[in-house]
Amino acid sequence: AQFAVDFSGHFRADFLADYHLAIYDKRGALIFQTDDLYEGWDGYDRTSKLCNRDTYVYHISYKTSSGKKVDKSGMVNLLY
Repeated sequence: AQFAVDFSGHFRADFLADYHLAIYDKRGALIFQTDDLYEGWDGYDRTSKLCNRDTYVYHISYKTSSGKKVDKSGMVNLLY
């Protein structure tokens, strides 16, 4: 499966199943999560409060069309 991030912060792919995106702060607290491939993180936390300019950790998991489980994680900087 192809995986990419566009400049609006949305993830797109040719075919994914069981998609999950989670964003965590540096202390490991869950900031945002979704199972909707077309829902990107907008910089707000789960209480609709704008997060601080900082570095956050993302974790994405999904299954490819062949059933292979894929996990990806990394860091993202929130700038505004």
